[in-house]
Amino acid sequence: MVLVMSKQNIEDIIYDRAADAAYHAKNENVASAAVNNILEVITQIEDPITAIKTTILFILRQNSRGIIKSRTARSLVNTLKEILESDFESKREIATRFLGLFKWAYEATNSYNYRPERNLNIVDFKKFLSFFR
Repeated sequence: MVLVMSKQNIEDIIYDRAADAAYHAKNENVASAAVNNILEVITQIEDPITAIKTTILFILRQNSRGIIKSRTARSLVNTLKEILESDFESKREIATRFLGLFKWAYEATNSYNYRPERNLNIVDFKKFLSFFR
């Protein structure tokens, strides 16, 4: 899911990307502690660019250890890379917002009425919401 991030569509993109990552994290049985740890990494480093780069490396490390599975890692890393390469001045704020939305969406999948379709490649926010019945 490669889109050019612009100021007009950044909100829609991060909601779509957070929903996609959460969908895959749930399907790949990623532990909630792993999701929380990602958000902790980005908030612990003072420099915004270094924080995003470190978070990307952390996700890749967790993927290599089998803690975060491949589809989830790909979704998270690709979005963070796009934010890092964007022209936005508030890169860390956007990245932190994205990861916070990812966490909330992931936690929402623990709802008794979450019934997703299986084996989808890409899930946007609207499709993600349709899984709650």
